[in-house]
Amino acid sequence: NIKISDFGLCALPQHLGKDGLLHTTCGSPNYIAPEVLQNRGYDGSLSDIWSCGVILYIMLIGQLPFDDRNMVVLYQKIFKGDAKIPEWLSPGAQNLIKRILEPNPMKRINMAEIKLHEWFQKDYIPVGPYDDDDEDVRLGAILPVKQQISEAPGDKSTRQMNAFQLIGMASSLDLSGFFEEEGVSQRKIRFASALPPKDLFDKIEVSATQLGFHVQSAHSKLKITGNCNGPNNPSAFLVCAEV
Repeated sequence: NIKISDFGLCALPQHLGKDGLLHTTCGSPNYIAPEVLQNRGYDGSLSDIWSCGVILYIMLIGQLPFDDRNMVVLYQKIFKGDAKIPEWLSPGAQNLIKRILEPNPMKRINMAEIKLHEWFQKDYIPVGPYDDDDEDVRLGAILPVKQQISEAPGDKSTRQMNAFQLIGMASSLDLSGFFEEEGVSQRKIRFASALPPKDLFDKIEVSATQLGFHVQSAHSKLKITGNCNGPNNPSAFLVCAEV
């Protein structure tokens, strides 16, 4: 199963203009609906369907439906909505893509119609509504180690996490560069370890102590401090480790 997620911009009701439309031009150029580029206001749900059509095109065909190094030419292609669809694609998929990539949002297929489309219905399994009491989908299993340790054994409460917090838990993914300016005096290193938290902290503490640093631990965090008193450059530094 392939799931596509967009953790970018979103709009709330208070962002709508007096005409009930959105007026902010945003998004990746190749995925933007033509009405968004016109700066006359647009229905966010209809423009999102266009972007979904671009993604569907890429998944089925392997390339962008509208692409050009020259932005003016790219926007002209988007306004025309004339995407080249290969003949080897199934008739149902061709029809759905054409109806989604309709430049006129008033003629564009909507979400309810997409769900009823013959190509969409093939092997389609509806997803049931989310149940807060369903133990199989609770967030407890993916909470950070520091929170699992701090919770009482009988505590089944969960916390709300946004998309960036969830994907930020991936050991090989660090999103801090998108939101923080990294200075010379403050750098972060993220790594994955198969060791239990206690064993990992013990090893870090032993290594730091052997090097003459002072170590403090509390709440699944380690604070390592030290002084570097050179003849001409006395200085101090602080290192924090967290699981």
